[in-house]
Amino acid sequence: MLFDLPIRYALFDMDGTLTDTMAFWMEAADAFLRDEGVSLTEKQSSELNKLGVIEGIAFVRALHVSPRTDSFGMEDICRILKQRYENESVLKTGVGELLSALRARGVKMGVATLTPSPLARICLSQTGILSYFDFILGGEAYPEGKSAPRVFLDAAEKFGCAPREMHLFEDSLYSIKTARALGIPTVGVADKYQEEERADIINASVAFFEDGFARRVK
Repeated sequence: MLFDLPIRYALFDMDGTLTDTMAFWMEAADAFLRDEGVSLTEKQSSELNKLGVIEGIAFVRALHVSPRTDSFGMEDICRILKQRYENESVLKTGVGELLSALRARGVKMGVATLTPSPLARICLSQTGILSYFDFILGGEAYPEGKSAPRVFLDAAEKFGCAPREMHLFEDSLYSIKTARALGIPTVGVADKYQEEERADIINASVAFFEDGFARRVK
């Protein structure tokens, strides 16, 4: 399991990489609407499921079905996420064993997630892996997301290494592309929400982690 990779510093995404929690984000707006007694048509639900967080907020507001939906925002999403992170967070298969093996090798580890850091800490604590990480970089500090390099440069600074000296574990292709542009070797992670980009993720990575097993691809 990745023992032939010269990993000294490992940076992890959280949702979809460490934890099987990507659905929390995908379903947050839908959950809010259900709480409001709003039923979407099949077409509306399909459209909403394809949107990112900001676009999803705009979609809900544009429905104009109640004062609460008109003011729907990140506070509502975070409230829903907090409940789910506290009660439903689970690790991806093999993650516990992977982290334990990396720790045994003396690898320093951190998390870079677009989830706000207070929620990330809840998730990582509930799944029993918080203590593995030296730091958490949360989404509240990086409104530009992982399409920009700043979060990865900050992680390298936290580790005290050059970007190319750390490995990124990530399930999203756009984030992997940003990391690669900095010379960061990446380990792609399988996730059902990224299945359409699976081949590109594998092609852009040095290894691929799926169902608790990793295989070298380069």
